[in-house]
Amino acid sequence: MRLDRAVDAYLRHVTVERGLSAHTVAAYRRDLAGYAEWLTARGIDDTAAITTELVTGFIADRSGARPLPAASSLARLQSSVRGLHRFLVREGLDEADPTGRMRPPSCRSVCRRR
Repeated sequence: MRLDRAVDAYLRHVTVERGLSAHTVAAYRRDLAGYAEWLTARGIDDTAAITTELVTGFIADRSGARPLPAASSLARLQSSVRGLHRFLVREGLDEADPTGRMRPPSCRSVCRRR
């Protein structure tokens, strides 16, 4: 599925079906726009081409940004990306979830950077 369509479908899902707050949806929209931009810069525009290595590369890239993002921002970013891919598999729009074994960042991995 085209990445932009996948993000739009997921944001509609979390807005309408899950009833997330406007602030949460706006944060997910920002997170996923950054994700899509990062992937597009690497020539990826279809969700079927996204691998676990790409997802972990994106998270690592964002984790090393300056200024350092807050641990809560990194956790939300991972949640946004995981939610998108889980949604696509659950809806039958993608066959595999490249985030299947990802875990939220632990405080140990992000807190001691401060």
